[in-house]
This record gives sequence, structure tokens and C-alpha cells, in this order.
Amino acid sequence: MSRPASMVVTQTAIFWGHDDSHERVIADNNIHMDGAGGPNGVRVEIVPPEDGNMSSPAKEWVYHLDGHTLEAQDKLPSWYDSATVEARVRKELPMWIKARVVRNGQMRNVLAGECVYNHGTVEFNHGTVKANYGTVKDNYGTVEANYGTVENRSTGATCTNSSQSGVIIDRTGTVPTCIIGEQAYPNRRE
Repeated sequence: MSRPASMVVTQTAIFWGHDDSHERVIADNNIHMDGAGGPNGVRVEIVPPEDGNMSSPAKEWVYHLDGHTLEAQDKLPSWYDSATVEARVRKELPMWIKARVVRNGQMRNVLAGECVYNHGTVEFNHGTVKANYGTVKDNYGTVEANYGTVENRSTGATCTNSSQSGVIIDRTGTVPTCIIGEQAYPNRRE
């Protein structure tokens, strides 16, 4: 299973996308992973420390080859050097974080097709918040794992509380409803 931050590294470039799927990154960028002379790229992940805190400093994130790479590839590309590729990935990580993580004290909008991890405030969500530890003020999209607060404004919005502290405020009907704890907010039509 791909985890954040999932990247595909070739000899000359690093690719990542709007979600954490290596296969989608490969397809979206038309990367030919298997060349006539051997593998052309590797699937890598650089993940937050054990606690999973996306707000952890980038230098604390842990680099490794993706499990699929280890299983699917009998050998790595001839150009692959772990220390060199890790340095390249670490240089790319701040750009990934800027695009994909809303940090504590930050505020932004999430557009359709975008996927972020939220520790701050998402003002308007039209995309996907993979994990919410902050606040999603106007949810018109999807919140996959809510540990914070989400206000649903659309009957098409979805949200799942993943802890006893998760709060969903449903403002789609005539009377606001509050859901607290480990429950899913299904699409609701009144």
C-alpha cells in the first residue's frame, strides 16, 4: 500500500501526484518503468516518523523503497544509489509538503482532484482530505479520516470520524446536526 509521500524516481526526474498511488503517478506521467536495458525507475516513499505526524520536520521523515518495488523488481536500475536518491527525494519533499500538507496555523482551499493532509484549516474542501487533525470549515468533498472538526455543507459531502474526538457538523438540513465520535457521515438527503 502506498503511503505519503509516495514518489517515483527516474534517473533524471522525481514524480508525485495528487494522491498517494505510485501506479497513478506512473500512468499520469506516462513513465515506462521497464526498459529494454532494465528498470527505468523506482517507487519510493518518505514518510513521517512513527507517530505519523505530517507536521514533523522534513528531516525526521523516513526514506525507503516501496514494498512493491522490492517485490516486483529483481534488481534496481544500474544508476540507483540509495544515498543519492534519498538526497534527491529529501530535496523534493518540501515541495510535496507545501502542496499536500496544511500545517498548523495555515489556511487554504482544496480544489476538486486535490488530496491533502490537514493539521491546520481547510476553508473550502472540494477535493479529498485524507486525514483531518484540524478544521475543515466548508466540506463539499470527502474527508476520509476525521480526528478534528468538519462542517458539511453539501448533501454530497462525506466524512468519517476516526476517533472519539472527531466532530462532524451537518449543515445540509434545516437544523444543524452534530456527530461526535467514531461514526461515518453518509451522504444525507432531506
